[in-house]
Amino acid sequence: MAVPTQVEVAAPSRSRRSSLRSTVRPVALSREAELAYIRADLRRLYIIAGCLLVLMLVILVIVER
Repeated sequence: MAVPTQVEVAAPSRSRRSSLRSTVRPVALSREAELAYIRADLRRLYIIAGCLLVLMLVILVIVER
């Protein structure tokens, strides 16, 4: 029983690639909605940074004992 050692894979056609590119469309947001997203992201970053700072301080206290 022989097992093939080479496998051929067909490349995607150009029509498939062009149709995938044409379906991606940017979403238009109002300035207020965009600023709301930015504020939410910044708030999340501040919370994560604060948690990491507290964690580092706790680890520092534990390691120095």
